[in-house]
Amino acid sequence: MPTPQPGIFAQGTRAHRYLEFDLRSDAAPAAVNTALAGLRQPSVTAGGANIVVGFGPDLWRRITPSGLPDGFTDLPEIDGVARTPHDVWIWIHGTGPDILLDIARAVAALLAPVAKLVAETDAFVYQDSHDLTGFVDGTENPPVEEAFAVATIASGQPGAGGAWRSCSDGCMTSRHSTHWRWTSKKA
Repeated sequence: MPTPQPGIFAQGTRAHRYLEFDLRSDAAPAAVNTALAGLRQPSVTAGGANIVVGFGPDLWRRITPSGLPDGFTDLPEIDGVARTPHDVWIWIHGTGPDILLDIARAVAALLAPVAKLVAETDAFVYQDSHDLTGFVDGTENPPVEEAFAVATIASGQPGAGGAWRSCSDGCMTSRHSTHWRWTSKKA
């Protein structure tokens, strides 16, 4: 059984960095898979970070057409909301901005042969998970013990498990690391 990316479920991180990439027009699916497979979280017991990788539906269709989860669609157009879908989304979150900066630089260098960094956003937890209007973010998230069932696709369905896994054509995919920009229905 595949294992979901652990960073999806990590809690308590206060520093965040989001990287968005567009594939280079000449990037072969195998080269994209090789670059993404090289991503590694730092192996430390304290002061580390998590890396979560998300794919846009066009890239997923390109690298593993039969592995696209049911209901996985392009971001719908919403009046008044900017729509900037990109091919790869990386969420790095951890204990501080210094480690995230180092990891972001390493990720960008690793993906440079196959993708161009087009957006980078730093974020942080404000006070006790409030946004700047006072809204408490995350109040609709499921309890920790239910998160796995909500965030992954059931076994036996395309995209099941949420982990890196080999495909018949040698590609690697990741399931529910999907970015908010791309939606999928819960299995």
